[in-house]
Amino acid sequence: MSTPTLIGVAALRGRYTARLIQFSEDPQVLVPLLRRIWTDTFGRDTDAMAAALLARNWWSLAVNPKPRRWEQQPPVPGLGYPADNDTIRRGALREDISGALEWLYLLHLDQRRLVVYEATVHGRWLRHSAHHLDPAEHLFVTAPADDGGGGPEMTVCTVCGAVDEVDHVEVPSMAGYGYDTATSCTRCGSSVVTDPMFGDHVTRKPWPPQAPTTGHATAAPDERRPHAGAEAGQTAAEWWAQDTIGPRASGDTRRAARRILADVDDGDPAVLDALPHYTSAEESVDTSGWGLFADATGDTTGWFGLRIQQRDEALAVYRDAYDTAVTDRVSDLCHSAASPIGRDVSHLHPDRVRTGDVGVFSGDWARTTGPDGGDRIEVGFVGTLIDHWNGWAVFSCTREVAEAIVADQQRHRDQCRHRLREQGVPADDLDRRVDAELADLSFDGDVIVADQRALSDDPDAIERITPDGDGRYVVMGRSWCWEAVDPYACVRIVGDLPDPA
Repeated sequence: MSTPTLIGVAALRGRYTARLIQFSEDPQVLVPLLRRIWTDTFGRDTDAMAAALLARNWWSLAVNPKPRRWEQQPPVPGLGYPADNDTIRRGALREDISGALEWLYLLHLDQRRLVVYEATVHGRWLRHSAHHLDPAEHLFVTAPADDGGGGPEMTVCTVCGAVDEVDHVEVPSMAGYGYDTATSCTRCGSSVVTDPMFGDHVTRKPWPPQAPTTGHATAAPDERRPHAGAEAGQTAAEWWAQDTIGPRASGDTRRAARRILADVDDGDPAVLDALPHYTSAEESVDTSGWGLFADATGDTTGWFGLRIQQRDEALAVYRDAYDTAVTDRVSDLCHSAASPIGRDVSHLHPDRVRTGDVGVFSGDWARTTGPDGGDRIEVGFVGTLIDHWNGWAVFSCTREVAEAIVADQQRHRDQCRHRLREQGVPADDLDRRVDAELADLSFDGDVIVADQRALSDDPDAIERITPDGDGRYVVMGRSWCWEAVDPYACVRIVGDLPDPA
């Protein structure tokens, strides 16, 4: 059955360039296929794959297309079956859909990311899902059945090795469209959750699990032992941070803090083993335990009255509190060091932002790839999420933030003007060319004037954005493709951020 689909490349302000695939597939099939083409055919060269896809229209895509008698053109190795070379398509996400189309797949070249849109019954594009072409190692993989007899494949957890011990839940998404899913291993608790706006998030739990301690059941129980361990662990973490992400550290400490945070969240043994630890397992309990016990309890003789097992259990309480405090304090310090404002903003992560919440917003036009390979956003704007439009965020903001958005748009226009001038565009044609590519935003008193007449080729496409009764603006809401972003990915943030609740 024909599934007409567009595939192409995203541009600024929700615009795109695309080609038609006449017989395509839904994202569950086409996204893995595109990842394989990207890897096997183009050696992970996103630009080369985009150029090949945009060179012609397609009947269908395939990794190993075979010649077919009824095809007028030979297949393109590693890519698929070409169709007649019709005109390339250029459009915008906010425009009405022309023709019988079902899906739109757009490559974001700098991010090596694929964003999928589906056609609605109202003839508009609705964001369906986002996928990295080079995703992190899958939490669950499939393997042939053990019997070798062609039975159903097994699902294997890559953390603990559990086979077919999987729980899967799917519910309508809180984003207002699509589904949220959660797939977890019932043995180790590792999970992968997905939602239509932010894609996949993998949580890997430690394996084997940490053995429970019995410190509270030991002889001479005293709450001061875990407290003493926690205090010592926090102190050790702060000293460690001085040389790693603090004033005595060299290099990009913000980048280092982001990397450490990600590795701690993933339970990376190489990073966790590099954190401060009180003692190794080989050290004698007697040589280290007496001083700890005395300091924690104030009892200088009680240690010698404990049996060996009781000494082990007493020291385990201290060690457990120490290690937990080290990890927690390192995470807190890294959150502050990684933040563009010097304090923890993890409570503003985009998957925590709901309607009525404060978040940080930006668009793909500000997104680049940072030195560590992760997303980097030149500027994020603080606002309150008030609605969603075609899957994109609509937010209100203060006058300060609105002025920054207008100034940032003028900066983009200046960069566009410089680029066109370098390309040899005549000076008397620069204004027209810039207006045709980017909207012109300016303030007229308290009103923002958004002039998109040249961009839209519509003489009436000029809008006056007035503040509400509280002096807040909705800047290009339901027009530009805004989204909530991770504050830690921002180089700078404009606006006042709230403290954690």
